Amino acid sequence: MAMPIKSPSPKTEKLYCFVDETGQDTLGKLFIVVAVVAGTEKEKIEEFLEHCEHESGRGKIKWTNTKPDRRIKYLELSLKPTWLKGRIFYRKYTDTKAYQDLTAIVITQALNLFAQSRHIKSYKATVIVDGLNEGGRQKTSKILHRVGIHGKVRGLKDQSSALIRLADSIAGLIRHKSTGGKELEEIIKRMVKDNLVKNL
Repeated sequence: MAMPIKSPSPKTEKLYCFVDETGQDTLGKLFIVVAVVAGTEKEKIEEFLEHCEHESGRGKIKWTNTKPDRRIKYLELSLKPTWLKGRIFYRKYTDTKAYQDLTAIVITQALNLFAQSRHIKSYKATVIVDGLNEGGRQKTSKILHRVGIHGKVRGLKDQSSALIRLADSIAGLIRHKSTGGKELEEIIKRMVKDNLVKNL
């Protein structure tokens, strides 16, 4: 009797998820999480973003410390390529202090949506969260493991990745709009129109 032929297991892809948050200072009134997902092209994207930082004059400093004109130029340069579509995800929360649980939800949804859009059936993820301490790393790792996200979680100090700095910029932009800021309204409208950023 012939033995059934097993289908080959799907290739396990390597994904990276860069995460930044803002709003803890509002004591629960507003909390925003941004996740940027990349695959094997991560290094090329970081090189491109570093070029945008240099050209805009923003450099490697935080969004809150960047002059308004440099913010605009950086966003215009970095969000121009169509291949950034489907990589940037965010969610805005109000009236809650469940920061780590909410961050884990955004990470899970961002990774799964990215994988689905690229027909990735199996993946392992490296999740990098700006400023995450060891206690937070362990808790986030456990939450992600429970929902089937396999890989590793680590914190990153001083925004030492161009992808983290992009997440920081998007978080700052969304917070700016949420608190009534008008000066970046045109960039926000363009982001929505071109589907550059997905609201989870």
